[in-house]
Amino acid sequence: MILYIVRHGEPDYVADSLTPLGRQQAQALVRRFQQSGLDRIYASPMGRARQTAQPTADALGLKIKIEPWMREIWPELALTLPDGRHSFVIDMPADELRSPENRRRYQDWYDMPALDSIHGRQAWERVNRYSDDFLRRLGYRRVSEGVYSAEKPSDGRVAVFCHAGFGITWLAQLLGMPPHLVWPSFYMTHTGVTVLRFESNPSGLVTPRCLCLSDMSHLFESGLPYSYNNRLPI
Repeated sequence: MILYIVRHGEPDYVADSLTPLGRQQAQALVRRFQQSGLDRIYASPMGRARQTAQPTADALGLKIKIEPWMREIWPELALTLPDGRHSFVIDMPADELRSPENRRRYQDWYDMPALDSIHGRQAWERVNRYSDDFLRRLGYRRVSEGVYSAEKPSDGRVAVFCHAGFGITWLAQLLGMPPHLVWPSFYMTHTGVTVLRFESNPSGLVTPRCLCLSDMSHLFESGLPYSYNNRLPI
């Protein structure tokens, strides 16, 4: 199985929709997925994710299946700053999360003092629970961190249209990595496509492998700004 994790296009967060540029980015995904092909499309219930998925679904004649658990993980992962404002934990300075004492944390990462103001354990357990159910429906049962039993292995291609915070956190879960080490190291830009391959080995077990992270080649091909979150040209 090939799993595509796609972040939504440039958003209008207040309206929970896409900007005009975001709609162009969503349209640019059509040719990308027409070339690779898709068998199923899933999306967060949030407007910006659904609007990003719709052009591809229309072009491929597929129905979008809404998965409520794929919504953005906010406010669960919202840090409370000293001035009372809130900031996403995925934007937290890396030195705090990667300090010598925190780098050694694995299953108890959510107990570090720096994360006292978020609901880390609640959010992580929720992602784990629903992810396991979702993967079982696709034929893969988790047997340990980042390892799955291929009960009904498939060559299908599945796309999930979601969000940066959810996508990076789910990627950590899928790969069996503690999220506090993934958050400051990776990111997903607008309509970035992350590709994971679930390939069975002779034992029947699967360890998902990330083939690419937040690919933006469809934007380049369509002549749209090739930049990180439309701010930093790369």
